[in-house]
Amino acid sequence: MGIGWPLVTIFVLLIAASLAELTLVIPTSGAFYHWASIFGGKGWGWFTAWFNMVGQVTIVAGIDFGCVGFASSLIFGNSTKSEILSVYAVILLSHAILNHIGIKIVAKLNDVSAIYHIIGVGTIIAALAYFGPEHNVGYLFHTGFSTATNSTTPYWFAFLIGLLQAQWTYTGYDASAHTSEETIDVKVRSPWGVYLSVAVSGLFGFIMIALVTISITNPQAVAEAGSNGFIVAVEQAMG
Repeated sequence: MGIGWPLVTIFVLLIAASLAELTLVIPTSGAFYHWASIFGGKGWGWFTAWFNMVGQVTIVAGIDFGCVGFASSLIFGNSTKSEILSVYAVILLSHAILNHIGIKIVAKLNDVSAIYHIIGVGTIIAALAYFGPEHNVGYLFHTGFSTATNSTTPYWFAFLIGLLQAQWTYTGYDASAHTSEETIDVKVRSPWGVYLSVAVSGLFGFIMIALVTISITNPQAVAEAGSNGFIVAVEQAMG
């Protein structure tokens, strides 16, 4: 991620800048499909709307499954398939219930989530900076280690697959565009909301990932941990 994260961030920032400009010129809750309809016609608007809806559904499922990896490990340790699916079902059901009950609760949870993420990421960064570093910064750009399962898998292929993790992380930065009709001083706040959500995530995300990476003492153990790799890396850093 020493190379991959900055690389993905640069390209996503270019996309965010384009979306921010569209948000400035045409602030609308429809965002993508309204823009596509205006510039490309109804056909492109229809396609974009459905593509966006499918993306919204799948990204919720994907993010929830990512949450399951951490939650099931903390609850059960080495989780079985049935335990993972049970936790997954509970998380999905809880989200469905919360959205059904009302938007006010979801709005409050979003505020709590924002504060939680700021404090949580800040705490992890501070702890790793104090306890963790085992390598110098050059370790971030080391290419001698790969989690490829066999020698027939080239390093460049493993690198490209690794980029998907960073790309998957950058989702939802169009939220400011979708809420632009309800935003005060929309010409300033909404475009900057789109752009800064990527810029800030890119900066602090890289700091955290960099600290985790240079704090790893046993790369093989982290690779073997699979979805629990982050937890194992932090445990190694904290001793």
